[in-house]
Amino acid sequence: MPIINIKDLEIGYNKKTIAKNITFQVEENSCTCIFGENGCGKTTLLKTLSTLIPPISGEAYLNGYSLDKVWQIRKISAFVFQNKDENKDFPLLTKDIVLMGRYRINPYKTTEKDRETVQKVMEKTNTWELRNEPYGRLSGGQRQRVNIALSLASEPKILFLDEPGTYLDTKSRDILIETINNLKENMTILAVSHYKHFTDSVGDQIYEMKL
Repeated sequence: MPIINIKDLEIGYNKKTIAKNITFQVEENSCTCIFGENGCGKTTLLKTLSTLIPPISGEAYLNGYSLDKVWQIRKISAFVFQNKDENKDFPLLTKDIVLMGRYRINPYKTTEKDRETVQKVMEKTNTWELRNEPYGRLSGGQRQRVNIALSLASEPKILFLDEPGTYLDTKSRDILIETINNLKENMTILAVSHYKHFTDSVGDQIYEMKL
């Protein structure tokens, strides 16, 4: 059953169109990938669906909510931004980074449920063994999986991944692919990438966006 329904969506910034006539569906508990060159509007699409920017026109429904239902959509979704180099002296431990994902559920104190959820999502993303490592000292692939664990900590129904394989070596990308394939059994993932190997390896459905 589709959890995301998009029809004739037009997206862009400040009413300047980047892409239009976007129509597709995303099935629940699957991974759908958007493939395309840089600049074709892939990231803009994710930002629109996650309510970070408004659409220009058209329709999109996530779990039955239209895009004007901002807080309802944000409660059921999480966004993992493109991996970038971090400050090597960043002081927080990895487990503390992931715990931050619980704050939108319980911002006032850390409970046993929070700690159990952190361990659960870190085990799912193969990062539990890194829990006491400084986040800033992690490799690019490790950091990307921790970022996914951070997003999973809020227990979303829908996970948006923006170019998750960027800046990763082959081994790290293969570990990430395995992680995503395990996650999609119990949640909906919408990922964008310009790496065809990545989209072919994780996508149950693959759509192409063109410039």
